[in-house]
Amino acid sequence: MKNKYFYLLLLGSLVIAACSQSRRDQTSATEDHIIADDAKDNPSPNSVENSAAKLVKTADMRFKVQNVQKANTDISNLAHSMNGMLMDHTMESSIENSEITPISNDSMMVISSYITHSDMTVRVPSERMEEFLNAVGKLAAFINFRHMHIDDKRLDYLAAKMKSMNRSQFVKDQQKRTRANIEDGTEVLNVKDELIDHNINNMKIDDSVKYSTINLNLYQNSVVSKEVTVNNNLSNYQLPFFMRVGNAFTDGCILFKDFLIALTHIWIFIGLGIFIWITIKYRVKKSKLASK
Repeated sequence: MKNKYFYLLLLGSLVIAACSQSRRDQTSATEDHIIADDAKDNPSPNSVENSAAKLVKTADMRFKVQNVQKANTDISNLAHSMNGMLMDHTMESSIENSEITPISNDSMMVISSYITHSDMTVRVPSERMEEFLNAVGKLAAFINFRHMHIDDKRLDYLAAKMKSMNRSQFVKDQQKRTRANIEDGTEVLNVKDELIDHNINNMKIDDSVKYSTINLNLYQNSVVSKEVTVNNNLSNYQLPFFMRVGNAFTDGCILFKDFLIALTHIWIFIGLGIFIWITIKYRVKKSKLASK
């Protein structure tokens, strides 16, 4: 009987020891999993240094050309030949001075001095950026300035990627919950929106790394143009003096005839007025004689 209890006690001790060892193994595995997740979500300095560079290249250039319009066409063709594209283009001519010289009564010559300038935004593959700038420089008669800047977006890219991973894990944890209230749903939606923003931002960085942006400002010397145009001063279109006098005489005769015709239309009123005037004058004269 004592041996039976001894064996049962020994068996229980072995079971307890085995359970304790299994729990320690599970705890160790969990800790290893957590450490692995932390290492994945938080890269070490060595992994940051070994990550691929995200070089974003931009350039600005201002220069003078012989003909702005022709240079615009050449630059656009050059960008397309390098698998680039013209993103924005504005060309404007500003008049510096203008004079008007009359040629005849109905025409005049407009002499204008103007300057033309153009702003262009071009995107070309980053590996051909310097080749493009050198080719554009050959079109210039004079270069005011040329500036190129390279910005490494590696840390920004990595930070956005790490935040995206954290938010993605948060969304997965929230979706595993069996009971989620409205506030949790709103929080998950906000996190998803932030996740999209970070991903889109990284896509923009990748696009900026692939294609470089170049801002060009080109201008030319002042140009003088001559143009014969219609005289817009209406006073210069009057008839000669003697013709105007003849027309005035003719118009006067017409007006006199119209006046006579108008008097003919009111003859009854004229006759009645004369009769009244004679009657009044006769009565006044008669009253004067009677008073004497």
